[in-house]
Amino acid sequence: MATHNVPAIATARPRGLDKIGTIPPGWRTAELAPLSLDQQRRLAEIWFATVLDRSATSERGPEIRRPIKARLDRFFAELAHDRGLSSLAGNPLLLVGLIAISIRQLALPRDKMQAIQSLVAILVETHPEHRATPRRHLEQPTDRPR
Repeated sequence: MATHNVPAIATARPRGLDKIGTIPPGWRTAELAPLSLDQQRRLAEIWFATVLDRSATSERGPEIRRPIKARLDRFFAELAHDRGLSSLAGNPLLLVGLIAISIRQLALPRDKMQAIQSLVAILVETHPEHRATPRRHLEQPTDRPR
């Protein structure tokens, strides 16, 4: 990139960036800010809304919003119990992982290490099993000739 003066954007986790070695002096680096609590809550709201019955979420009354609000309140109360869990929630990918744990288990693990173990279990065990299951909607014939 430097030889041909090609602009590029590279991303890495902080420890991954350390493994690259010395960053050339002309390169600029930045660190992404963690999600604010409002951003976390909005992202969680979108995910929890998809779990509810689609016919119920298509209506716009306050009685339909209550289950989502109650789930959000419980989720963020559980996050607040452990400072480590709260810090994980600032990262969008890890927040979605915590939401996935909450959806599967209905309650979050008690601390950061248990949460990470649960995330690894989902990624290593549950996710490959789900991928290996044939998906009927992908196997439907198409109208195009082959």
